[in-house]
Amino acid sequence: LRTLPGTFLVVISPSAIVQTVMVVAFHEPDEYVPPERWLRQFHEQPLGEELQLRRSIHGIAGATLSSQAATNAVRCSLALFHLLFKERQ
Repeated sequence: LRTLPGTFLVVISPSAIVQTVMVVAFHEPDEYVPPERWLRQFHEQPLGEELQLRRSIHGIAGATLSSQAATNAVRCSLALFHLLFKERQ
């Protein structure tokens, strides 16, 4: 079971929409790194029920844990954004 850490940079617009997701650090083997093309699926995604694997996000063949970790990182980032900024408006 692979469980080494990965760090993603999630850029969110003021309207709470994902602008960019980048891999900052990834300590698993290179074949499990989510490719930039795959990360572009998150572009212009809001937080919602559709922002999940097998819904608006397609998984990475052979890297299920990595795709789940990236999706969770984006969802958590958007949720924190809503809590810290959107609910204050």
